[in-house]
Amino acid sequence: MAAPKTEDISVQINSQTAWYLDRLIETGLYGNKRTDAIRTVLYDHCKLLIADGKLAMAPMQPEVVAVAAR
Repeated sequence: MAAPKTEDISVQINSQTAWYLDRLIETGLYGNKRTDAIRTVLYDHCKLLIADGKLAMAPMQPEVVAVAAR
């Protein structure tokens, strides 16, 4: 099954948030760059919200469903 396509976004953060991201990177568990850390934190938080029932699982995108059906 093909993965959904990626989307580019731009995020502006304040210096305190940058400091926190840098601390996460230092743990070695969140990648080597702030963008890696942001991606990991966002994925993990979405998974937590889904598990808590606060965010519904996103449906498969139509182009992914079409590829999977082949």
